[in-house]
Amino acid sequence: MGRHVALEEIPLKRIRTPAGDVAEYSSFRDGLLTLAQAVIDIRNALIRLDRKVIDDLNTMDDEVSKMKKEVRELKDGLSGVVEELRKDLGELANKVSSSLEEKVLPVLSYLREKGLEVSEALELIKALGLRFERLEVRLSALEREVQRLALAVLGKVEGKGHVK
Repeated sequence: MGRHVALEEIPLKRIRTPAGDVAEYSSFRDGLLTLAQAVIDIRNALIRLDRKVIDDLNTMDDEVSKMKKEVRELKDGLSGVVEELRKDLGELANKVSSSLEEKVLPVLSYLREKGLEVSEALELIKALGLRFERLEVRLSALEREVQRLALAVLGKVEGKGHVK
């Protein structure tokens, strides 16, 4: 920026006259030139500030335009995703509905024919599930035991010099 001038007081040389004190011409002229230069400096500072504000506003306008475009693209993308989700949820609801009709309703009808309540059937299903889990655990333990025995047998056969 330009120089800063304190305008609180511009020193003027005074001349005493019979009519009173008056400013000396060269001192008065220098004071007016100092004042004019200060006004010019203020004008230049305002012009620079105006340009900076315009540049900043243009930059912000560009950034806002970019953000609006990105938001529009994001909105369009999200609209597509939401539409796909609605379609997928509709298909899922149809599949669940048809699955219920195909599998659950015949089971419920069968239970009613046999005189079983749903709660009793659920207890039986839980009990069967627990038995399945126990069988799986026992089968896994049996597989580990067979593998251990196979390794032990192979180790003995290889130790006696037989072909691998």
